[in-house]
Amino acid sequence: MDLSESMMAAPPLVRDAILRVIDSQRFSAYPDDSPLYPLLADYVGVSPSQLLVTNGSDHAIQLILRAFLSPGDQLQVIDPSFPIYAHVARTLGAEVRCVPLESDFSFSAERFIEAMDQGPRLCVLVNPNNPTGTLIPLESIRAVAAARPGPLIVDEAYYEYAGITAVSLLAAHPNIIVTRTFSKAFGLAGLRLGYVVAHPEIVRQLRKLRLPFDVNAFAVSAATGHFSDLSIMRRYVRAIVSEAKPQLLRFFDGSGVKVFPSAANFVLVDLSQRDHVVQRLRANGVLVAPQAHARLASAVRIAIPIPEQLSRFQTAFTSALDASA
Repeated sequence: MDLSESMMAAPPLVRDAILRVIDSQRFSAYPDDSPLYPLLADYVGVSPSQLLVTNGSDHAIQLILRAFLSPGDQLQVIDPSFPIYAHVARTLGAEVRCVPLESDFSFSAERFIEAMDQGPRLCVLVNPNNPTGTLIPLESIRAVAAARPGPLIVDEAYYEYAGITAVSLLAAHPNIIVTRTFSKAFGLAGLRLGYVVAHPEIVRQLRKLRLPFDVNAFAVSAATGHFSDLSIMRRYVRAIVSEAKPQLLRFFDGSGVKVFPSAANFVLVDLSQRDHVVQRLRANGVLVAPQAHARLASAVRIAIPIPEQLSRFQTAFTSALDASA
């Protein structure tokens, strides 16, 4: 429960698609991701020319930052947030400007736009944010995109759980670049598959930086299998959002544990004896993610388990709390 991965088994259609690649021995040839584009375009609701498939969303992040940042340029991010953006920017010689979230970890568009007076070359909003779970309203994203013409990344790794997307803003704000992944709701973290949704010209420029065979044949086949029946993934998402999440929140409330609002498949909780609780959970075979950020010194990010695993977590968590009391 520490990496917010999908906890469902791979659907039969996905397993069958991978087995077909093995049986055909097509993996001896270089991969071809072109069959994925029309399926992905239909899922996202855009033209294939607005899409770029990547080797995980981390690869997409690297491509975009390499395309827009030079030494001395500034990247503006919210804080705390997904640290990969700052890490990649610094390896490129760029400066990183962090705009703090509010005390309750909500996002202030006014504060973020005011900070843009410093002239960042590239801005990033993670929505929902990781690790806080903060949901940024589309109107706030629209305001940031309209405030200056520079590129704005909107990281939507947890889009399927939140159900809110900035893709609808692309027509009016072509400076928005959306990144997504198959690692979360689709359960393909081990196969590494992500994608970019952007204006066709931005996609064309990013494609120049992507190596020709970055996306492997097994990842393409697995995604194709998913698209043959999306109801399986959607049922899993509903089970997490509509069943397991409310039960987990009620459990935390009954345990007196502070939980921050989250629109993702994880929650951020505050624990007075955090490290001891984390150790006790680990001893019981449950992994969670203690946070290193200074503002999250007593916080733990916990992925929401599937309903069948919820009681096991509750038992382990109650035991860990009792032992640390």
